[in-house]
Formats: sequence, structure tokens, C-alpha cells
Amino acid sequence: MRAVRLLKTLREWRAIASKKRAISYVAAQPYFSIILCATNKGRGIRAVNSVLSQTYQDWELIVVEGGECPLAHTADAQNDSRIQTVSVFSARSDNDLFSLGLRMVRGEWAIFIDEMTDLRPRFLEACKELIGRSPRSVAGVLCAARCCDTGAALTPKPSSVAPKFLSKDDQPHSMTGVLLRKSALPPSLEGQGIGRNVLSSLKKRGSLVQLDEALIERGLRKLGDIDDERPHHYPRERSELRIGYVQWDYPAPSQAFVHREIAYLREKGIDVCVYYKTQAEPAIMPFPDVPSFKIDSWEELAGLSAAHSRNILHGHFAYPNTTLLTWPAAEYLGIPFSFSAHGVDIFHVANRERSQLGAMGRSPQCLAVFAPGSFHKGYFLKKGIPADRIIINRTAIDPGWLNVGTPDLDRPVEEILLITRFVEKKGLRDFVEIARQCSGMPLRFSLYGFGPLEEEVTRLSEPLPNLQLRVGPVKSDALLPLYDRAGILLLPCVQAENGDMDGLPSVLIDAAARGCVLVSSNISSIPDLVEDGRTGFLCEPGNPQSFAMALRRLLLFQKEMCVRFGFKRARRWNESSCLT
Repeated sequence: MRAVRLLKTLREWRAIASKKRAISYVAAQPYFSIILCATNKGRGIRAVNSVLSQTYQDWELIVVEGGECPLAHTADAQNDSRIQTVSVFSARSDNDLFSLGLRMVRGEWAIFIDEMTDLRPRFLEACKELIGRSPRSVAGVLCAARCCDTGAALTPKPSSVAPKFLSKDDQPHSMTGVLLRKSALPPSLEGQGIGRNVLSSLKKRGSLVQLDEALIERGLRKLGDIDDERPHHYPRERSELRIGYVQWDYPAPSQAFVHREIAYLREKGIDVCVYYKTQAEPAIMPFPDVPSFKIDSWEELAGLSAAHSRNILHGHFAYPNTTLLTWPAAEYLGIPFSFSAHGVDIFHVANRERSQLGAMGRSPQCLAVFAPGSFHKGYFLKKGIPADRIIINRTAIDPGWLNVGTPDLDRPVEEILLITRFVEKKGLRDFVEIARQCSGMPLRFSLYGFGPLEEEVTRLSEPLPNLQLRVGPVKSDALLPLYDRAGILLLPCVQAENGDMDGLPSVLIDAAARGCVLVSSNISSIPDLVEDGRTGFLCEPGNPQSFAMALRRLLLFQKEMCVRFGFKRARRWNESSCLT
């Protein structure tokens, strides 16, 4: 066994020696020698291409291939004499491969990268500038990077986060991104000694400097780089669209507008596949004719999208759908993507930064960002999304609702309806308080829905005889009769303590389609639909008394106001709200 291993090792050294002879004709000694340790063909090709794209061209690339991985034999690589390869079959670790690569180094500085490394075009140029400014005693450079999490799901970190150094202190987890002066290298380097011994020694001598500018991507290709000039292959005709529709939880009953969008696309003959991270709880029946696939990471999304020939990805909601799945998968595949952003995905305090709205919207692969209203458009502009990529697009309704006869606009204003999720931003506490303040009026309040606040809403509602509470999901075929029976849709939205707030709630658009009078809060993009005194009433968020006063006005002038706020206005709004 030892003899076989020794024979393999001798063959490897002979291969290295032949490579040394093969490159002896190259005249000048390069400034940088880049050692690429590679075991994965697909990712390694991207690393090679990132070296080829460098603005500083005085380099050589030594590709040490672990196993059957002929990644450097691409068209560009074969025509570049600066790229040399050697195949190794008995290496036990990346450091073994790096050790072998060091035997071939001719440059003054050796740089270690691996198959997951993607160098920005000016990386070598910045390193050269830093070395030129540093004392001659400097023998090593640690490079900062915009890194991805390790593990199953590699996710981009915002560029505002402090740079992460790829090798740390005395126990570097990897040699990737490390530059070492050739004269500082010991004559013999074995295995883990490259990282622990050399860097530890250089640190003690004060011979290390740091490149703080993050010019390395770990795991993704130029994520969010607006200067990327890769070609865009956008589908130009509707018939060419093969959409990958990405959801985090699916199929969720609280996201009826998502299911309507998918149904509308299928009705128009567009090829749609749904990809989702988790099974919704509770869940509704998915569309039987729409293929859906559960995924665990953006890598799996990218793989399935490629296998299914998707040429565009769309994420409904910014975080986590688009940030963690749609965006990195589209960047990896080099295909366009779009996304819609509404409420908690961008307004929650934790999501305002981690959603990375600006970076996603500026990505060269981003085709469009859909905003539910003018408030959102202004918010997106402040985040740095280009104006020409922002499209105002309301959440979809069922177009059939506009063809089920004209609602009875003469029906008395007796029932006040709300169908919603039981979460803080819906203003459910205010809804119950409004019902209490209106207890002396000829009005009955009906509240349908489910969610985290079920127990609290049930407890608050029990003493009120004019409030009927129905806890649980409402089936889609039961919605239209509820809207047609009610005269008013009351939604007292507020901004939650965690920052979350509604966008333009689909329940308002649904109710408008059936001629309900709308009473809601002057918040977010709701004023785009509800014009105070013309199509409904806008009240101050968190002020139940102002809502109760609006309902009293409706009772006094209900005939005149219901006709004024009625179906014609709703029809025009909803025709413009449907997907086109």
C-alpha cells in the first residue's frame, strides 16, 4: 500500500517537473503567482474566469486539480500561457494541493484561492498598491471579503457589514485569500503547516498587513456589482417566458394574491414552476396544473431552475424569498430576476437592512422591482433602486369578480366586514374598540381570520354583542358572498412595534371590486386606493375614535356616499390592478 502511494507521489512530482520545463520559455517573472486548489469543475471555472478578468495582468495561475477536474481546459485558458495545470489524485486536503502548487511558484508573491473564490477585477491591482505602500519587511497580506455563510445555504451578507478576513489570528481555517512573499516561505511546507506555522510566525514578527477593501466574493459571482458587464439574456416575448416563481412558504392561505398571480399567468399560457422553502401551516390546496418543488437552499433552486430551463426568476416578497433564494440563484445562473416587496419583508426593523433592497435592485440581473403603490416607490428610491426598474403593480384580484353582476349599491349599511390575518399591523385591537364605541348604532361587525392574536381577539370580542367573530381560514368560494353582503370594509391598519406595516392590502382591493365602502388608515400606499371623501374614508392610524366618527357620517348620509364611493370607481381601480 505504501509502495503504491509512493509511486503516485513520484508521478505527481514528475508531472510538476514537466510543468516547470513547459513554462521555462515564459520570459518575465510574474509579480503574482495565483495557486488555485480545485476539486469542483463548475465552480472552478468561475474562479479561473475571475483571474482572467483582472485589470492587473502581471500574474501566473497554477491550477492544482484534485481528482478528475479538468477545469482549466476552457477556451480562454487554453490560449493563455500564464495558466498551468497539474492533476493530483492522492492529496488529502486543500493544504496538500496548495503545498504542491507552491513548488511551481515563480512570482514574487503567492496568492491562495479555491474554487469558491471570485476575485473582483481590481483585486490584484489593489494588492499591488497596498504592497507598494507597505515596508519591505511585510511578508504577508490578509484580504477582506464579502463572505457567504458556510453550510447548506450560502447567503450574501450586506456590503455594509465590516469586512471578514478569510484567515484569522493563529488558527486560520483556510489559506484562501492569503498572499505570501515567496522569500518568506520556509523551504519545506507540509499539510496544515502552511496556515498555522507560517501565518503565526509572520504575525509575531509584525510582518502581516490587511487589505480592508472587500474585493473577494466567497461563494457567489459579483453579487450586487453594478459594474458587471456580463451579457443579459432576457426573454423578449411572452411566449418565451419560463418563470420560476419563488416563495418561502407555500401554499399559504393568507397569500391569496400570490395564487391569483400564478393562476393568471397559467391562464395566459405562460410556463410557470413554483419553488418554495417550507410547507405553509396551515396550507391550502396548490394548483394541480402548476408544478411545485420544495428546495433547501439557493443552490438547489439554481440547480432545479437550470434543469427546468427557467429563463427568469420572480420572488414575491423581498426578505427572505428574494434575498436568500431568488437573487443569489439568478446571479449564479446569469438569468434575470424580479421581485415584489410589500410589508413585513421590508418594513420590519430586522428586515430593513438584511433585505438588501438597494443591492438587489441595482443588480445587473434585476429586471424589475414591483411596488404596490406610490409610498413604496418612494421608499425604494430612497434605498437606491433605479427609478426605471420600479413598476407600480397592485396585488392581483380575480378578474371574474368584475363580471358577476353589479353589486347592490342600495343595500343598507348594516354590516361592517373585515377578513384578515390576526396580526398586530391589521389594527385588530382598534377594530374591537371601534365596535365597542359604535355599540349604540344599527351596525353589526363581522371579523373573520386567524393568526397569532386569536386568543387575544377572542377575549376582547366576547363582551360585545354587535361583534361576530369567526376564527379560521375562509375558503375562496365563500369570499364573494361575504363582500356582497357587507356594506363597509373596515381595516384600521397600524404600524406594529417591530416596524411592520401593510403595503396595499388585497382585502381592500377585493372589497372595492364588489362595491364596498372602504374605511381604512392613512398609512403606507393605502391612500392610492382610498381617497378620503371620494372613494372612502381615511382615518388616523391608532385612533379608534376617528374611525367611529367616519362610520357615523356614513350612517347619516349613506345613500349619497355609497353611490359616490361605489362600483364604477372600484371597477376602474381593479382593472388596473390585475396582472397584464
